[in-house]
Amino acid sequence: MDDGSQVALLGYGEVDGAIMAPVPLRGLATQVLASGPDADRFAAFANAHGMDVTPIGGSPGDAAGTMRALRGRGRA
Repeated sequence: MDDGSQVALLGYGEVDGAIMAPVPLRGLATQVLASGPDADRFAAFANAHGMDVTPIGGSPGDAAGTMRALRGRGRA
């Protein structure tokens, strides 16, 4: 059984998040990209509490991969 299956059995969601800027600059309002099967649910909850979370779809790890790709192009 993989980690995702174990997480689901416990009733928890699975989300990968990539913090897109230094947190001290904007605090909770720092942009976060979220991927994974529960990214939409996490974004709805987090955004309602003052965060700036954008779900990008995909699998866990895709948000971090997007951040690395942008950083490699000099955009993050």
